[in-house]
Amino acid sequence: MRSLVCLLALAGFTTQSLGQQQPLYATAKPNVVFILTDDQDAQLGSLDYMPYVKKHLLDKGTHYRSHYCTTSVCCPSRVTLWTGKLAHNTNVTDVNPPHGGYPKFISQGLNDNYLPVWLQEAGYNTYYTGKLFNVHTVDNYNAPFPAGFTGNDFLLDPFTYDYLNSTFQRDREPPQSYEGEYSTDILGQKAYRLLDEAVTAQKPFFLTVAPIAPHCNVFMNGTGLDANPKFSFSAPIPAKRHEHLFPDVRVPRTPSFNPEKPSGANWIKTLKRQNDTNVDYNDHFYRQRLRALQAVDELVDGLFTLLKEYDILDNTYVVYSSDNGYHVGQHRLQPGKSCGYEEDINVPLIVRGPSVAQNVSTDIVTTHTDLAPTFLDLLGIPLREDFDGDPIPFTESQIEEAHDERQEHVTVEYWGYAAGEGIYDCAYPTHTLHSLTVHVLIRTLKVDLSAYNNTYKALRIRGSEYNLYYSVWCNNEHELYDMTSDPHQLHNLLSTNGLPNATSHIILNVDLSKVVQRLDSLLLVLKSCKGQVCVRPWDALHPRGEVTTLKDALDVRYDYYYEMEQTTRVQFDECARGYFLDVEGPQFGQGTEYGVLRNGLPCIIWDLRSPAAPQQTPNRVALNPILRIDWPDELSMHLLTTPLLYRILSFQATPQYTKTVGIVLSVLFTIVMVVHMVMDEFLLHAVTFGTAVYLIATRTLKIIPREIPDVEDRKRIQNVALFGCASFIFGYLVWLVDEWVCQSLIGARHAVGLPVAFLLELHGWWHVFTAIGGYIAVAIIDLITSGNLQRDSVAQLAWPLPTVARLLGPAEGEMKRR
Repeated sequence: MRSLVCLLALAGFTTQSLGQQQPLYATAKPNVVFILTDDQDAQLGSLDYMPYVKKHLLDKGTHYRSHYCTTSVCCPSRVTLWTGKLAHNTNVTDVNPPHGGYPKFISQGLNDNYLPVWLQEAGYNTYYTGKLFNVHTVDNYNAPFPAGFTGNDFLLDPFTYDYLNSTFQRDREPPQSYEGEYSTDILGQKAYRLLDEAVTAQKPFFLTVAPIAPHCNVFMNGTGLDANPKFSFSAPIPAKRHEHLFPDVRVPRTPSFNPEKPSGANWIKTLKRQNDTNVDYNDHFYRQRLRALQAVDELVDGLFTLLKEYDILDNTYVVYSSDNGYHVGQHRLQPGKSCGYEEDINVPLIVRGPSVAQNVSTDIVTTHTDLAPTFLDLLGIPLREDFDGDPIPFTESQIEEAHDERQEHVTVEYWGYAAGEGIYDCAYPTHTLHSLTVHVLIRTLKVDLSAYNNTYKALRIRGSEYNLYYSVWCNNEHELYDMTSDPHQLHNLLSTNGLPNATSHIILNVDLSKVVQRLDSLLLVLKSCKGQVCVRPWDALHPRGEVTTLKDALDVRYDYYYEMEQTTRVQFDECARGYFLDVEGPQFGQGTEYGVLRNGLPCIIWDLRSPAAPQQTPNRVALNPILRIDWPDELSMHLLTTPLLYRILSFQATPQYTKTVGIVLSVLFTIVMVVHMVMDEFLLHAVTFGTAVYLIATRTLKIIPREIPDVEDRKRIQNVALFGCASFIFGYLVWLVDEWVCQSLIGARHAVGLPVAFLLELHGWWHVFTAIGGYIAVAIIDLITSGNLQRDSVAQLAWPLPTVARLLGPAEGEMKRR
């Protein structure tokens, strides 16, 4: 029956189009068909009920079981998917204005800066049918039109989620209603038409097919732009032909399903246990989701049938995913999403195509921020530098390498309120408040709605030896779940203030409090990260790169550093409706560039503790310059050269000239240090220091012949001075080498152990050699400018000057100043 339905739906294309076009074109560039469902879970087994997805995708492609959305609600998640940026970087954080929806996407300037536009710039035709964003309506669909599409047929609000009364808008034409027709079937016809257009154009293409299933059915009185739109939620509606399926299926009775004891934090831990009537309804809701997905499954089969008929399947990537996950009864929650638990953030991702590993399932961590970079990478298009994600590995060799090299974390964030989507939604008392209303209540009238706010920042981290979820809510309650022993997230290991309430719990043989220190520091970086810092956040905490995983960070040598780092923790000042940086507590690296703390930091210190960019809280802003760990090195460099430069430049000068030199050097010293420390401007510091060293060396070597006319005496002093220059230059070269190989040397030192390991501490050695050079400069300049130079003066100085003078100079003899 299902195959017959697919054949009937395809009939208009396989008879009319294919007969006219064979043989079909061949292109060197691959195509993409992206199927994006709405609210499809990965944890509740929905894929088990989709045989065509299994046949065409799971059996022929790679299933990424640890794929996550980063904001578990429709519009923010979709914007992240299309831009490759986390929601805190797009500032589209809600489904409705003023903080989300299509109007916010436009006002943020994203309509000209997202994947479809980039694909067209790279020579691809782009097509889209189905749901794009929330509040993309019959009123604003052309204000402006979504950019970047060669052809489109969008679902529009307020009819997007009405399974039997959808409205589509094609290209630049007016919207058209399809009352009484099933939404996914209409979508299928439009998808087949767009695929036919794409093939006819004989250019590489990217086609997105975005059905609403298995989202709940929504009747909306208003467009979402109204001040108080009315919403009516009910279970998804399947196609008539699927209504009878799965009569005995129930929501999986996992330990987290309607548990006897409350779980979670914030408002979730206050939920009452559902009664039998509520549970029965949730089972019905779950069955309706599975039934609604059957038309999507048929749509998948239809697309593959066409790709085969067009003879382009082998040159086409087919990607299947969902915008976010879904819960039905877990943690006593009514049907919905928006939480940080596994049901809501873990979503399907399956990829099939050229070179993609077949019939493979992998647990490497991937996220929606990775999808835009992945699409560009698959199509051979250069990546953008501002992505918050990285391309997903898809060949067998890449996947194998990723198990050791790929990041293990997921940044999870949410703002606003959780909305129940069933008929028993009394647990979410604020879901009926429009975003604008809530915004006014909180920001203007200062009404405290924090008890119901769902705003949080969270971290999901999966390694080979650990599996954790850590979150901080806007009321500053904390959660930590060890999902190796507690996969259903029922036993929070932290008290409300974030301290361990299970002191005996051990992770990687490390006390829980130390694990929390690392997790919180990592979340502090991630909660406002940008670009590659989001991909490699440990580098912000450990700039030399020796820490890339939680396991690395738990090394005992970093305990002291993380104890210091935890003077600042992730916290909120207010439960806001949207993303307001000023209420989101301390920010990592505020006012500085990530990684600048590499400068001047000894490698040996990295073995004991690692620096972090200063945390700017109100009582610490003024102390930030003092907290810079590279101050001692850089300040000492100029404190050495500036007095020496003054001494050598003012030698035998007039009083007026000496005064002028002192004033000029004092002003230059102040400017250089202030500019460098306040603005992190390294070039000025480096150039002025190098210039000072050059002037000191050349000026000193010129004065020596004038002040020491005796050839033997002059030779001795010159040799000592040249040795000092050589020692300083050698120390500088060792410093350069140390900057590049510090990470490797850490491992080498651990491997060989003491005492040999001491020889590999290059940072200590470059300090030794530059210190010798600096001391020789001070000693020689003091001798030749003081007028007290005697033959035994060098012999009375500290080692190694007497030895150097003896080895490089003439025999000892009485010496008088000429």
